[in-house]
Amino acid sequence: MTSIPTLGGNESWASAISDNNIIVGKSKALNGESHAFIYFNQEMHDLNDLVIDISEWEYLYAATDINSNGMIVGGGVMNGADRAFLLIPVVNE
Repeated sequence: MTSIPTLGGNESWASAISDNNIIVGKSKALNGESHAFIYFNQEMHDLNDLVIDISEWEYLYAATDINSNGMIVGGGVMNGADRAFLLIPVVNE
């Protein structure tokens, strides 16, 4: 078992773990909203802060699965409506 932190709120929920021991889920942020997170190397990250271009999205509220290639799926809000997302990792060289 792994204890995971929060994004400043009082709750976190893990949804999936990859073959590489990367955990995704949702966590309450300081403002009370649920935000999608990724947890690896004992560090919690808000996915909203890691996405290169999130301008069309209001926020990502839950990451529901991750595969061995690091692709993450989940839900967020775009133009006031719930939408599904797929995040594909980018390697900085």
